[in-house]
Amino acid sequence: YQEKNKIDYLEAALQTFNSLYQLTDYVEKTYESDEARIFLNQKRHISHQQPIEICIRLFQLTGKNLYLEQAFFFDERNKASVLSLGLSDAALKKAGNLPAPLVAEEINCKELINQLSLKASGTNDSISLASLLAQIREQEIKLESINKQFDNYPAYHELKFANNTIAVADLQKEVIPDNSAILSFHVGDTNLLCWVISKNKLDYVKIPYSDSLVTHIMELNRELQSNDAFNTTSTRTHARILYRHLIQPLEEKLIPFDQLMIIPDDELSYIPFEFLIDSSD
Repeated sequence: YQEKNKIDYLEAALQTFNSLYQLTDYVEKTYESDEARIFLNQKRHISHQQPIEICIRLFQLTGKNLYLEQAFFFDERNKASVLSLGLSDAALKKAGNLPAPLVAEEINCKELINQLSLKASGTNDSISLASLLAQIREQEIKLESINKQFDNYPAYHELKFANNTIAVADLQKEVIPDNSAILSFHVGDTNLLCWVISKNKLDYVKIPYSDSLVTHIMELNRELQSNDAFNTTSTRTHARILYRHLIQPLEEKLIPFDQLMIIPDDELSYIPFEFLIDSSD
């Protein structure tokens, strides 16, 4: 696209990223190890900025809201945590009518692997370490055998590999109350992207993002950990600066709303947004 400036190439690039995410979503669901899931998510996270930028570019070129929705999907998919996947998997096992003894056997196997792994990490003796690693491998083989037995239950298998991603339209219909909006932040390389989602509209604002802003975030977080610094001039200064950079660019779009639901990203997760104040406070 950069060489030919033809939109077909840009759309083909987006289709490739869609295929990549569908594949990694499927593979992630086949993993039973949280470490493996974390590793896969780290690899996917390396390229997460590119499909979002492609979607925004296509929206600018075509005006089609579909591309904004896809950009939001890529952003939110990257925020899905290994913990949430583990919790949903536990719920699926219950809904899939798996035998309780088999599920208990899997839990015991995972716990034993964790215990052995902790022992191995604190062992310097090569003979003891080799023995622990052999035991871990034995339990991993056992765990793999248990997971294959789960696949014999069609209800569980169907639920596990179902596409449970919520569409923006469903989010607007089922989650967002009247006179409310979701602010979902995405941290890019040099900019913040903030999605503003209301009952009837999906919009976005780009905000400059720099190392100095990260410094204010971390300093505010550090000071709020200390009761002595909770209401100091320095703390209020950080709160005002962060409000000016993160909220003020959105103020015009937020006028119609009485309530905000904020989804942070990366360093922004350290910010108690309700603590931010504008210059009049």
